[in-house]
Amino acid sequence: MDRKNFISKLDEIESNLWGYVLFVPKEISDEFTKTVDRRIVCHIQGLQPFKCGLIPNNGGYMILINKKRRQELLKQNPLQIEVTIEKDNSEFGMDASSEFLETLSQFPLAEAYFNELTSGRKRALIYWADNVKNSDIKIRRAIVLCKHLIEQNGMPDFKLMNTAIKEANALYKKNF
Repeated sequence: MDRKNFISKLDEIESNLWGYVLFVPKEISDEFTKTVDRRIVCHIQGLQPFKCGLIPNNGGYMILINKKRRQELLKQNPLQIEVTIEKDNSEFGMDASSEFLETLSQFPLAEAYFNELTSGRKRALIYWADNVKNSDIKIRRAIVLCKHLIEQNGMPDFKLMNTAIKEANALYKKNF
């Protein structure tokens, strides 16, 4: 499956979860949704390419646009947005930092548990660990995540992980 181009516009939808989207023409979305995996790389003029999923919507599909991307698009004030999508063939459907991957490799049991998780849970855990800029904090989060997976026999609980990272951060601040 090659890259597919189309024209869309930024649409606001009524949703408690999502705000702005780009609707994907049915003939294009049909090509990318033949399998269970609907992960794509989205290219929009003026923005960095980003990995995302095609989200089902009333028999069609859409691409979620977060606040930062929406603001960038609104600066350009486009009536029509040129979009190119291609299948995301990456291992996780999103980028994982080297800190995350190296830390995971240091905990073989946690890595085994991680590999058994669904793709969506893997992405959620990667996002949780990597959603900071500082490399040291990424490592600390990855260590907490690995220990948590081991303690919970591979069943992540984000509430417990958030408590554990707060404790790890407090211990770090106390010692430094």
